[in-house]
Amino acid sequence: MRYFISKVGKRGDYGSSAEPGREHEQLSRFRLNNLDEQRRTVMQRPTEWPYWAEVAQDVLAVVLALMAIMVLPILSTRATKYMTAKGKEHQRVMLHRIAEEAAALAEAAYPGGGGPQKLALAMRYTQEQAEKSGIHAGTDAIRASIEKAVMDYNAMVKPWAGIPASAVLRPPYGEGVSQ
Repeated sequence: MRYFISKVGKRGDYGSSAEPGREHEQLSRFRLNNLDEQRRTVMQRPTEWPYWAEVAQDVLAVVLALMAIMVLPILSTRATKYMTAKGKEHQRVMLHRIAEEAAALAEAAYPGGGGPQKLALAMRYTQEQAEKSGIHAGTDAIRASIEKAVMDYNAMVKPWAGIPASAVLRPPYGEGVSQ
């Protein structure tokens, strides 16, 4: 930059030259060429690597290959187990949702009672819907999910049924309570 300023005079004063930006253009080319040369010298590797560097590179490649051979089967079996467990959990959740639908259907179909008919209808509906969804479950699992859905429904509709009166009307505990 000093060369440019001294050649031109004051900064920004290009004088009376025929081509006012020529010196600046030449200076820019010089700088670019100089930077390019510096980049080439920095990025060039030495022509001869030491012998131990080649051996170290080969050893590192072998170690990494052995680690990959040992770790990949372990990771694949763990991933398979995880995906299987997630799939089974998803199937259980879906079966429970289907059983809730079946219990609601049975309650709507037989509002006054008819326990065995309700159970038969709920079992049939749950088996059909499970097969459509691709869920493979035995009759015991289906019945258990229906029974759970019925218990959840009864707990929601009749929250106080089956609780002894002494538990509901118990006196409060703690200090400050006069007896």
